[in-house]
Amino acid sequence: GIEVKEPAFGLQAFWIDESKKDEAIQKGYTVVDPPTVFATHVTEILRRYAPELLGNREFQLLVDGLRNKFDRLVDDVFNVVKPTVVKKVLQELLRESVSIRNLPFIFELILDNAERARDVESLVEYVRRGLKRQIASKLLSQDKQIHAVALDSELERILTESISESDEGRYLSVNPQIMREIIEKISQELEQLMRKGYSPILVVSGAIRPYLARMVLRFIPGITVIAFEEVPEDVNLSIEGVVRI
Repeated sequence: GIEVKEPAFGLQAFWIDESKKDEAIQKGYTVVDPPTVFATHVTEILRRYAPELLGNREFQLLVDGLRNKFDRLVDDVFNVVKPTVVKKVLQELLRESVSIRNLPFIFELILDNAERARDVESLVEYVRRGLKRQIASKLLSQDKQIHAVALDSELERILTESISESDEGRYLSVNPQIMREIIEKISQELEQLMRKGYSPILVVSGAIRPYLARMVLRFIPGITVIAFEEVPEDVNLSIEGVVRI
């Protein structure tokens, strides 16, 4: 087949003739038909640009619609959080494909966590944890489990200790060469996960999730990065691979 880079997940792939399908399956390849590939790419494009689609006008329309039934809730939220912060929270949720359809509940989560959140980023993480059942429901495989790749404890420790802060916020201060190696190892483990027929999911500690997600999504845009804290207690998490360096 023709070797290509699969754009949604950044993985090595091949275009093959349909007559080679059975042979590819026998050799252990995951075979996806063209309509599914197209749909995946369109979904990824929409996900990637979703935050930009939520501009000031769109945000105001959402708020006005919410006020029709939850006027007091909107006032309570805006008394403790600026509207620009709320918009940023919604944009960050959309950036990682978290639905904002249940807007009243999201506003309640913002209100409940606004005082203890040190910045917008941590507020987003608190909201995500409140939405963990919604997030998990989208990640369940047919066996009703979440199958994912994790980092080994030493790598988790290294990344946690590398968290630094600047005027623009917190980030992972890791040697670029080491970061490239980490991303390559994550990509390899995710490829093996997908060969088993599962979605590309990376699960890490809540302490590093937003910073690692921001970094990894630049290179592997189609993956989902969740925190252990975002997995409901009654949902089984099956770790299919561990990333080590």
